[in-house]
Amino acid sequence: ILTDKTGTLTEAKMSLSHISVFNDWADDEFALKLAITNSDVVIENPKEPRDNWRIIGRPLETAVVKAAVKIGILPHQVKKEIPILNFRPFNSASKFSASLIEYRGKNFICLFGAPEILLKISTQTPEESRRQILKEIDKMANSGERVLGIALRETDDNQPIPFTAKYKFEGFQFLATLSFTDPIRKGVRDTIHRIGEVGIKTVIVTGDHRGTAEAVAKELGLPTRPEHTINGPELDAMDAEELKSRLPQLRVVSRVSPEGKLKIVKAFQNIGEIVAMTGDGVNDAPSLKQADIGVAMGSGTDVAKDVAELVL
Repeated sequence: ILTDKTGTLTEAKMSLSHISVFNDWADDEFALKLAITNSDVVIENPKEPRDNWRIIGRPLETAVVKAAVKIGILPHQVKKEIPILNFRPFNSASKFSASLIEYRGKNFICLFGAPEILLKISTQTPEESRRQILKEIDKMANSGERVLGIALRETDDNQPIPFTAKYKFEGFQFLATLSFTDPIRKGVRDTIHRIGEVGIKTVIVTGDHRGTAEAVAKELGLPTRPEHTINGPELDAMDAEELKSRLPQLRVVSRVSPEGKLKIVKAFQNIGEIVAMTGDGVNDAPSLKQADIGVAMGSGTDVAKDVAELVL
């Protein structure tokens, strides 16, 4: 069974636990406002009391908005203060969302997503600071928290549609990290143990940071030594024989791309395994279709459910 993490192994009840800001001119509140400009959520009942708001969207983005609302930062007010000129939603290939925003008479591009990826394009952040930020990211991820980063760059581009397919994101300054907790779903550890006893192997396949994925695996009783984990970029670079040699011990695949998921499914099938794959997004459809048993979540996209054998 190749299983995603958020919402399957965990409850998908994200809560913001900590904000770390790495620039003197910014603070927690500003970081939270920037995260809101990059959150694609809908408040279904905005006229009702705030405590009763139903916020629909990706679990992480709804957690951002809920945390902000708790301290009186309201999305509609943020979008008046920081107008959004253009927005590119999160996608599992780039692993970040992007917004073109206006703030105090200047235009900025703001990115919100996988912190180590944002750090690579944050060339305006000094090397010493980058090492310190990376250490902080690893520390939070290794404690099981889901970590997202915010990066910012001023731009002369005032066109409403700057994010073409060829748009190159570079020259950013790394601003902050937001970390989230997401409790393990009740009964999952016992389930993995019971199916393991009858010969079914569980492998976590997730877009999350390696440290986060390994921390969850450890909590679920899965082995987490270096040979048990493959990171996405490492997987992408592997040839068929190299991957085949890693499969017997593989228990975690982190920062995986949609193409990586498909590669893992095919690799296990090529050594004679019968593979079940869980997923819920449009990008999961190819691997769900390839798997012997595609398992889609009832809360997922219609595309995922259409190609699956089983809908939970």
